[in-house]
Amino acid sequence: MSIADRPRQLNHVDPTQAMTNQLQSAHQLLNHDFCPWANRWVYWMKQPLSVIGLLLLTCVLCGWYVNQVAFGFAGIVLTLSLLGIVWPWVTMQGVDCHLEFDRTRSRVDQPVKIRIHLRNRWPFPVWGLELKKGFTVDQDDPNGIALACLWGWSQKEIHWHFQPQQRGEFPRHIPSLETGFPFGLIGCHKVVQFNHKLLVWPKINAMKGIPETLNQSVPDDRFSDRQVGDSGDLLGTRDFRMGDSLRRVHWGQTARKGRLIVTERQAAVGTMLRVIPDFTQQAHNVTDDFSTLEIMIETLASIVTLLHNQHQYVECLIEHKWYYAGKSDHEFRQLMDALARLPKMGLTLSRTPSLKLSGSGISQIRLLTSKNESIRHATHVSDLIISADNTEDVWRQFSLQWKRLCHAA
Repeated sequence: MSIADRPRQLNHVDPTQAMTNQLQSAHQLLNHDFCPWANRWVYWMKQPLSVIGLLLLTCVLCGWYVNQVAFGFAGIVLTLSLLGIVWPWVTMQGVDCHLEFDRTRSRVDQPVKIRIHLRNRWPFPVWGLELKKGFTVDQDDPNGIALACLWGWSQKEIHWHFQPQQRGEFPRHIPSLETGFPFGLIGCHKVVQFNHKLLVWPKINAMKGIPETLNQSVPDDRFSDRQVGDSGDLLGTRDFRMGDSLRRVHWGQTARKGRLIVTERQAAVGTMLRVIPDFTQQAHNVTDDFSTLEIMIETLASIVTLLHNQHQYVECLIEHKWYYAGKSDHEFRQLMDALARLPKMGLTLSRTPSLKLSGSGISQIRLLTSKNESIRHATHVSDLIISADNTEDVWRQFSLQWKRLCHAA
């Protein structure tokens, strides 16, 4: 590189990056709070009624000391102010709103259809209707869902597809129907009725493989007389169904009945996987951008869903209560409901209770974070550690741990 080329390279600056830096500097300058001590004295100016009150006082003073014509302007301002305050309250007295979910349970990022029934009992129309609260994390979030105009003596049904971004119960707060028409001076609201709450389950991530310990046969393997399977003693016979194996055809009964008859045998009682997660507040880093608690909940939900789909038995300890998920969909829903209702900041328990393996054929997995990685029990336990700075790294590391667990001898 020649010396003559150095200044040219040093002076080369990306114009887009330079413009971005200038805009960021201007944004910081315009939004900088130079007088934070004066906020308590000037924040009242954000309220439109305060400005109108100041204008009304100015008109009255000008009419008293300068010219009486200003009293006319004061009357106009006062009339418009009263109209902007009274009209929203009057219109909301004749509006009824009812909200219905099309289901009781959903999953994160899974759209839910909501029907909003509106009714106007007054003869005049209502504009500027918004559905607020209940569907956002912050109760004071000013954003809402804009609804169409509701004409006088009319009813309307609006369909809205709500896509929850977080687990939990919705609506989080009691929703309200608000309007500030015509001037937006104040917002009058009315409580919205709804049929039932929507419980949003955690997000499920795709997982493959089952720990080999689940497939190992144990000496005291038992069979169930209530469940039909492919092993154990003969329970009886039934008609052939599409998908049955030809090996199960009972040819003697088939020849006697003139149609295909298959045998039914007992089902083996599956082995059980015990999962013990640590949901305590001390073990997790919870921020607005990243939460190891949410990652652990999604991890447990993914494990339970995978094993439930494979007809395996899972037991999980959540807040000193055991939840079992096997072939029963009801038990699976109970476990997922418990995960959905966990507090956002974690449990306040001092520690996760230490348990020993009980019974043969039970494998145990603990879900831990980097804060309690050093806590180990003197038992044959497989620990899955959740430790990373972002979600992608967490799932990359967890996938490796899960594959290593599935291929362990």
